[in-house]
Amino acid sequence: MNRNNLAYAVLMAQADGPDLLRARELAEAAFAAMPWEAGIEGTLGAALVETSAVEAGLRHLEAAGKQYDSPHSQASNLAWRAWGHHRLGQSEQAQALLGEAARLDGAHPGVQRIMQRCRAEQPCQTYTEQLSRSLVVRFTASAPLPGTAAAGWLRSSQRH
Repeated sequence: MNRNNLAYAVLMAQADGPDLLRARELAEAAFAAMPWEAGIEGTLGAALVETSAVEAGLRHLEAAGKQYDSPHSQASNLAWRAWGHHRLGQSEQAQALLGEAARLDGAHPGVQRIMQRCRAEQPCQTYTEQLSRSLVVRFTASAPLPGTAAAGWLRSSQRH
């Protein structure tokens, strides 16, 4: 349970980089030890969403959400699900989930933080898509001379 609590504290602190990866490791270890605990599965789901395993995170959050009975826990779960959908670029779904979270417990600090994050950040696709766009930009900057076979491949791949 301590691993889960540490992971959740890191998530609530909006850490990044290595701290988020450590939170994910802690959440995975906690879930491996106590997979029947909804709160632990919810923390794992949130950690997965934060570390760009969004689809897997949403599956864990949805499973955990079916077990919660308190409005406070349900609101937190809905907010994390909203953040996952926001990260996938599914703004309408994210807004609907955030609205439900706010209705259940709008004072919950996690709900408020995720609402702020959704307003502040444009929806992104997954980390993999961002990385591949970044690599195309870098590759384009060092593109081969026009008329070479590689230049033709580059032009055709940029059309997709």
